[in-house]
Amino acid sequence: MAMPASTTLSVGQVLRYPDPPDPGPEHLDGYRNFFNLTALPETRRLIMNRGIDHPARVSAPGGRRRPVIFLRSNPLQAGSAKTPWQDEIDVAGGRVRYFGDHRADTAVPLGSTRGNAALLETAEAHTSDDADVRAAAPPLLIFRSTQRNQNSKGYLEFCGLGVIEHAAFTELEDPGSRKHFPNYVFHISLLDLAPEGNCLDWRWINARRDPATTLDATTALAPDSWVAWANAGAASKNRAEAKLRSPDWVWDELVLACALVHQNDWREVKHYDKRAAELSDLLRQLPFHPPASRGSDFRNTNSVQRKTADIATAHPDYSGTTTRGGKTTRLVVEAFLANPQKMLAAAYRITAAITSEDPRLREAIATPISDEDEETAVEGRSLERLHHYRERDRELRKKKINLTLAKGGALACEVCKFDFNRAYGAHGDGYIEVHHVVPLHEVGESQTKLSDLALLCANCHRMSHRRLQTTGTWPSPAELRGLIK
Repeated sequence: MAMPASTTLSVGQVLRYPDPPDPGPEHLDGYRNFFNLTALPETRRLIMNRGIDHPARVSAPGGRRRPVIFLRSNPLQAGSAKTPWQDEIDVAGGRVRYFGDHRADTAVPLGSTRGNAALLETAEAHTSDDADVRAAAPPLLIFRSTQRNQNSKGYLEFCGLGVIEHAAFTELEDPGSRKHFPNYVFHISLLDLAPEGNCLDWRWINARRDPATTLDATTALAPDSWVAWANAGAASKNRAEAKLRSPDWVWDELVLACALVHQNDWREVKHYDKRAAELSDLLRQLPFHPPASRGSDFRNTNSVQRKTADIATAHPDYSGTTTRGGKTTRLVVEAFLANPQKMLAAAYRITAAITSEDPRLREAIATPISDEDEETAVEGRSLERLHHYRERDRELRKKKINLTLAKGGALACEVCKFDFNRAYGAHGDGYIEVHHVVPLHEVGESQTKLSDLALLCANCHRMSHRRLQTTGTWPSPAELRGLIK
């Protein structure tokens, strides 16, 4: 169905939000007028005067429903007394972290403020097993304040249509008083509007506002992704999750969690701690667990608290009852106690690699190494894969080989002296593998020198990367030579 241009709202479109409200003109200052777009005869005006705004429920055939909830983020005021947090809206990645409306001076109990109460109720509906409950739940329309015409007020950018995946406690700090206070943070998925040309038909929202329109009748105007999510998405997802066991934590994840516990004086980190939310977000970016194995609670803040408790109770000085964290958890704790600086450096490098804006690094982390085994020492899969990425650098390899040949040397393994040319003739001519001698957690992202590289055969290269439990790192070429019988 073609959508009239006058009723559509495009992702990335900036709307004019005049004060006082003026529903008359379709455009103001060259921008679509919010109040004109959303006007509905004989119905109360929609407003976005707060960060979280919602119209009243309507009594329609089939039951009461809330038509919509507006979320407005104001990055221009992030970190101020009015907005002592920073929402995260990743339109391209399809996810949002949105903070509730509890503040340091809020007198009512947590969860009972107008915005948080509405979002907590919506979160329960969005994660329901009942398709009818999900269909009646309010869609989230997400906006952020933006600056236009040298004015930071009165302009809103539409960021998308969202549903809540889960809500978590968090702890924030008031920038003025430095007082810590609790709040909620809502993890939201943006639904795909590509089939509609990344547009939302406002007639759908108005149909949801009309008490004479049945919920089923509104479906004809709803985006395909909303219909799919409401009808089957969450239901099938929840059925699958019922059979899912949360995947075991891998070495890299445990290194990051243990670094946090180490910095917290070897105490568990509570789920409402903002550091738990930050670690949760970081863990969700690691590529080691396929999406099919992830439930909605995958590495959420409650999961982070449980694992940090496992780590804290595995410390030898812990006097209480230990939890059953598993063998790898104990190995990570032992590695931290043996060499905390080395392990903290590894955690830093893993974090830097995951959050890098360089798509090549992110691709390198996501690309498995052939014959990759389970890591049991400092590097973990992230840095191991980055090593392989660096060792595949054609220019470095070429320079190292040319330097060796210029000095009159042969392209033979520096450990076992294997020469591909002598063994395979012309087929092996010029072939040798290049190895970074120093692990990433020690050398960091410093400029690679040719002296940092070693020429190795495939066998010795694999043995150089194999983890040695006694050293917590891989052996140098000289150490490998000493191991050859």
